[in-house]
Amino acid sequence: MKIRNRLSLQFTALVASVLLIFCVIIYSITATQVRNDFFDELYDRTLTTAYIFLEEDEFPPHVYELIRERYIRSLPGEIAQLFDMQNQPEFLPLSQEVRYSDELINYIRDTEFHTFSQDDRQAVGIFYRDNQGDFVVIVSAVNTAGQAQLYNLTRALVAGYFICVAILFLAGRFFAAQSLRPIPRVVQQVNAITPDKLDARLDDGGNMDEISELANTFNNLLERLQGSILMQQRFVANASHELRTPLTSVIGEVEVTLSKARSTEEYEEVLRSIHHDALMLHELINGLLQIAQTESEKLHNLLEKVRIDELVQEAGMLVEKKYSGASVQVNYADGLADMDAFIMPAPKSLLLNVFVNVIDNAIKFSPENPRAAVQLDANADDIRIVIRDEGIGIPAEEQDRVFDPFYRSDSAIAYGGYGIGLSLVKRVVTLLGGQVTLVSEPEKGTSVTIFFKKSDVLMPF
Repeated sequence: MKIRNRLSLQFTALVASVLLIFCVIIYSITATQVRNDFFDELYDRTLTTAYIFLEEDEFPPHVYELIRERYIRSLPGEIAQLFDMQNQPEFLPLSQEVRYSDELINYIRDTEFHTFSQDDRQAVGIFYRDNQGDFVVIVSAVNTAGQAQLYNLTRALVAGYFICVAILFLAGRFFAAQSLRPIPRVVQQVNAITPDKLDARLDDGGNMDEISELANTFNNLLERLQGSILMQQRFVANASHELRTPLTSVIGEVEVTLSKARSTEEYEEVLRSIHHDALMLHELINGLLQIAQTESEKLHNLLEKVRIDELVQEAGMLVEKKYSGASVQVNYADGLADMDAFIMPAPKSLLLNVFVNVIDNAIKFSPENPRAAVQLDANADDIRIVIRDEGIGIPAEEQDRVFDPFYRSDSAIAYGGYGIGLSLVKRVVTLLGGQVTLVSEPEKGTSVTIFFKKSDVLMPF
């Protein structure tokens, strides 16, 4: 069932239920009022009957005739009965239509007033004391006017109820259709989106309603998907290009070498060149695998408790072994009291690679002064690592792009590499809930800050 029809039926059912209760209340109140009004009228008729038949000897003749002329006009189906102390009828013959039990007559005599219904008749009984004796007077009648009134009311309520329900259903269907009218447009726009049209966006209609919110949410999803797909496309293109370069070099060297016989020294030189290219290819593949690992966003499977300061020191030693004459100085912030504040859950191998990449860049791009200074600070809430160098620096217009995969500035091309390291750093730190920022000035050096707020750090599941 479509939402429009379901909303219409639900709205109609709800209002119809309320309307039905309202109609029942109106009918009940009216029926009670009609019944009570007729009892009041019967009570007057009962008193009149008692006066007429029991006080006749006390009225002057002209007054009695006036009362008879004015009040004897009976109600529909009216039957009056007077009973003496032995429950025998007096003055009026016992009607064949209405029979009253002795228990009822005695009950009226004890309570002196009683209203009741018998079949379709309403009746009022009173206990009347007179100089001729004590009597029970019962007058009953059929409330034909009231029944007709209630019948007409029932017809009006039933007809009005079904007419109102029909109008409510049509109105609910109309307003539901109006409210949901943007949905077919949204469905059409969604169906028009294809892998080669991810730049298309849904029209939110400019309304601040749930459909507009849904369209905006879907647009945000498309934005993320488009960014992810574009990044994957660039990754594949860049990876293909970077992988082709060393392979092309190896193939070319092998083909040239095999073109004619070579000396042992020449073969050794070619093998050394191929070995160098193979190492570069190995380094590139490792970087690509690490990026792929972080792209999977399953770091929670690799989490363990690590000490950040120890990882930084280990990374510094690895870089010092790699570069002859390199110096990595690790310092702690002044006033640091709790060394355990550096403990946090993280994927040890990836986080070690993060620090190695940043420190490696600091040394690699500082050829004249291969030194890096690392400042460590931690407390109960956060951890901060600052790596500074005095290298070639990065131009201001390129600083926002150095974290893009495979991006390399013009000033860095002469130093080798593939532009993978900082993109890996950014990815891992971000997935762990941290932040990485870079401040650089050409010819003066670069400062990279890695910050982890412990409350935001990715926790094990």
